[in-house]
Amino acid sequence: GVTLYHGSPDNWTTIAGGDGAYNAIDPDNSSIMYSSYINISIRRHDITVDNETGAISNYYGGSISSGIDTSTYGKGAFINPFILDPNNSSKMYTANKALWRSDNVKAASTSDVTWTNLGTFDGSNSGYEITIAPSNSKVMYVGVGGYRASFYRILNPADGP
Repeated sequence: GVTLYHGSPDNWTTIAGGDGAYNAIDPDNSSIMYSSYINISIRRHDITVDNETGAISNYYGGSISSGIDTSTYGKGAFINPFILDPNNSSKMYTANKALWRSDNVKAASTSDVTWTNLGTFDGSNSGYEITIAPSNSKVMYVGVGGYRASFYRILNPADGP
């Protein structure tokens, strides 16, 4: 699960259950957090903190991954990676048997988040790790798993693998 600390040693709140997986905090707005669960399930949490009591609300969040095609490209790894673009926090990448990009993860409603398929990886393997160069969003590395793992260097993620 994902537990959020807010204020004092006894102020911890579980904001997402399950096994826990990838997490991120929006670098431009620390009230926006992302968590993931198994089978390419990503949630956005728009956290509200009461300044007087430290109590948090609106933390359960909503799914932002429903636009990812799992019927064609599978559910991916048990735990799928995701990453916010370090130069544009409205942009996120994730992977199953394809690399996906959302340009609007901060849409007004979580149901309005859309995803673009950037292409598939060789074979039937799924993405296991994604990283983007902090200084240049046009340089991405993706680890694709399986018995014979592959490593992709993608020079313009908009073009896909």
